[in-house]
Amino acid sequence: MASIVYEAAVMPAAGHYRITEMQSDRMISTVAALQDARAIARYAASHDGGCGDVCIDRCEAEVIHNDFESWFF
Repeated sequence: MASIVYEAAVMPAAGHYRITEMQSDRMISTVAALQDARAIARYAASHDGGCGDVCIDRCEAEVIHNDFESWFF
């Protein structure tokens, strides 16, 4: 079964972005760049990532990972 990455149709360009697992509402990461949030979300939703459906939201939370690579490794 394919998993889905949910994102608002209009995402603000500035701010921090939180990636959340939708089934459990578990926060996967918070990053500063939207392209990194998308990369993390795509991997998390993939078969290898194993998180199922995920959601990207803008937030004011502190950044946890600098980019995709720091999250992945």
